[in-house]
Amino acid sequence: MVEQDPTGRGAHEPGSKLDAGKLRVGLVLGGFAQALREVSMVGTYGAEKYTDNGLVEVPDGISRYTDAMLRHYLAEAAGERFDDGSDLLHAAHVAWNAPRQDRADDAAGRQLARGSTAISPIMAGWRPSVDACQRGREG
Repeated sequence: MVEQDPTGRGAHEPGSKLDAGKLRVGLVLGGFAQALREVSMVGTYGAEKYTDNGLVEVPDGISRYTDAMLRHYLAEAAGERFDDGSDLLHAAHVAWNAPRQDRADDAAGRQLARGSTAISPIMAGWRPSVDACQRGREG
C-alpha cells in the first residue's frame, strides 16, 4: 500500500499526514468504550481467577475456548444477560473468548493464515448484544 495524505497533499508539504486508508482505531476505542470496558472486566476477572495470560498454556485451548464462547453465546441467546459466576455480561464473555482461540493456536505452534481464524464460521452469524454492553447494568 502506498502511503498517501487523504487531502491530496504531498508527503513533504506542510500539513501532510500519510494516513489515508489506515485503521481509525479511535472510532473503536471511543465508539465502543463501554463495550471494551465490559470485555476488559472479563479479562481482569479471568486473570484474578486463574493467572495472567495463563490461557496460552491451556491444553486443547482452541476447542475449550470455543466451548466457553458458545456457552456464553447460548446463555445470552436464551435471554440471560449476566453470567452467574462472574456477574458480568455474557456478551462480554463471548467477545473475550473469541480471540483467545487465536492465542491458544499460537501457543500450540500453529500459525493462522492472515485474515482467517478458527472462529470465523461461528462468529459470522453472531450479532452480539452490543447495546447491552454499552448500557451495562443500567439497560
